[in-house]
Amino acid sequence: TADIGGYVVDDRGHPLAGATVLLVAAKTYGDRRQSLRNSYDPVTTDNDGKWTFNQAPALLDSVQIGASHPLCLGPYGFYSLSDFEDLKGLQQQQARVTLTRSPGILQLTVTDDAGKPLPGASVGYGADRVASNALADMTTNEDGKLTLGVPVPGSVVLTIKAKGRAPELWTGDAAAAPSPTSVALKPAKALTGRVVDPAGKPVAGAAIFCAAWRGMRTL
Repeated sequence: TADIGGYVVDDRGHPLAGATVLLVAAKTYGDRRQSLRNSYDPVTTDNDGKWTFNQAPALLDSVQIGASHPLCLGPYGFYSLSDFEDLKGLQQQQARVTLTRSPGILQLTVTDDAGKPLPGASVGYGADRVASNALADMTTNEDGKLTLGVPVPGSVVLTIKAKGRAPELWTGDAAAAPSPTSVALKPAKALTGRVVDPAGKPVAGAAIFCAAWRGMRTL
C-alpha cells in the first residue's frame, strides 16, 4: 500500500478544514482488478485543508474522488465520484480538489426539549441516507450550532440525532427558513417488538432495520 493525498479548497482557493473525502482506488493485475473504497471511513481534512489516505494500492491505474463540506452542499445527499486525472499529484500528496460554496446559508441550532443546546448532535443531509456513498454526518459545535451552505431555491432535508434523544426530520427551503433555525429533540422512547416464524415460534438473532421514516430513507 501507499499514501496518497492532497488538499480540498473552495472556489476562491481557500482551504476547507473539516471536508470529507471519499475515494475508489484501483489497480489492474493481468485479468484481475484490485479496488479499494473507503465508503465507511472517509478521510477528513485538517485546518490547512490537507488530507491523506494511507491504504491505497502502491501502483494506481485509476482513482475516483468525491468530497464534501458543510458549506458546499449540493442538491443531493451523496458524494458524486468522478475520475481524478492527476495521479502524480495524489502520489505526491499535492492533488487539489475544488468545491463550490453554496449560495444559501442555513444556521441550525439543535436543542433538547427544554431549549438547552446539544453539542455533538449529528446532522445527516439528504432524503436518502442508505446508499454507501451518502454524505458523512455533520456535527453541531459546543453551542449546538451548525452552519450549512445549501442550494437556493431548493428543498433541504436534514435528519438530526443525538444520544438519548428521539431523531427529528427538518425539511424546507433555506431561503424561507428563519435564521437561526432551531430544532428541538425530545427524549427517546424504546420501540420493542417480537419476531416469530410462521408457526409463531420466536426467532433469535433476527436483524431489524428501518426501511423508511416519514417518507424518507434516512435512519
